[in-house]
Amino acid sequence: MGEKLSGANASSFRSLVAGYAKDSYNVYYMGKKLSGANASSFQSLGAGYAKDSHGTYFMGQRYVTKEIQIVQMELS
Repeated sequence: MGEKLSGANASSFRSLVAGYAKDSYNVYYMGKKLSGANASSFQSLGAGYAKDSHGTYFMGQRYVTKEIQIVQMELS
């Protein structure tokens, strides 16, 4: 079991990938609330990356972008 997050809504809380989590109102990274993150549009993309309607995040740090595009590469 993880630690209890003060102020988190237990009934809507869900753990995402790469250290991110969210409830109906807030987004969290490694147990800390991400100020200004939009919970309704937030998506964890894996490998530390995430996005919402306001920007792109890497390891909890927000970067303002128009859009992020994920490209899968094959390694030979």
